[in-house]
Amino acid sequence: METLTIRSSSDSRASHASTAISDAKPAVTDDQRLRPPPEGPSSHELSERLLASISHSLAEQKDLGRRLASFTDALVPFLASLTLERPGVVAMDFDLHLDKGRLKATGKDVHPDDLAWLESRIAQVPRLAKLAGEFNQAVSRTFGDAEKDKYWRLEPPRGWQDYPAVPDLDKTVDRDVGFMSLLRQVRDDGMPQTFDGMPPPERFDATSSRVLAMIITPETYKVTPGGFISLNHLKPLSKGSWVA
Repeated sequence: METLTIRSSSDSRASHASTAISDAKPAVTDDQRLRPPPEGPSSHELSERLLASISHSLAEQKDLGRRLASFTDALVPFLASLTLERPGVVAMDFDLHLDKGRLKATGKDVHPDDLAWLESRIAQVPRLAKLAGEFNQAVSRTFGDAEKDKYWRLEPPRGWQDYPAVPDLDKTVDRDVGFMSLLRQVRDDGMPQTFDGMPPPERFDATSSRVLAMIITPETYKVTPGGFISLNHLKPLSKGSWVA
């Protein structure tokens, strides 16, 4: 008698699926099976990655100086022209912050009417707010965590040191960066130190150090043993308008 075999539809589907998977899998050759697992990056590759990361941080910090120089080149002549109208106001210890795309004038010892006058006059030069916004965006790229988890700083004599990127800096940079305070700090620093065999430093090479002091509070910033950037003992800001 001929035997009749009955399969359920689920058995049939499982058989077809198993056959399809088996057919789809490429055969593993003996050479592939015996081949050792791929190795990680070589020490040379790791060194190249490290140098590239440091070079990128250096380029970003140099870019900060150039952007601050562009802002200064536009701001200082304009402030000089305002001294013809109200010299006493321009000489006051005011500051400038970005606020929703506009430069806002602040100063606890400056009369609100004088601050309002400054703001209205500065608003007549939209390029100033544009340059200030580009600088703050560069600060966020350089030290913020939106695009990377750390940045590098050159700290003689220890060399390049890495630090965690500042959390959510893109949301706080406009509040923290005071442009007049930053310009006064750079002015008071004078020219950066020249090292043997290095090209002459630019006037705004200190920008990255000074802006770090604004965007990172002393309680959270890692003070280095060499004291290259010691936020706990900041040099006091000088008063008066910034002079190129």
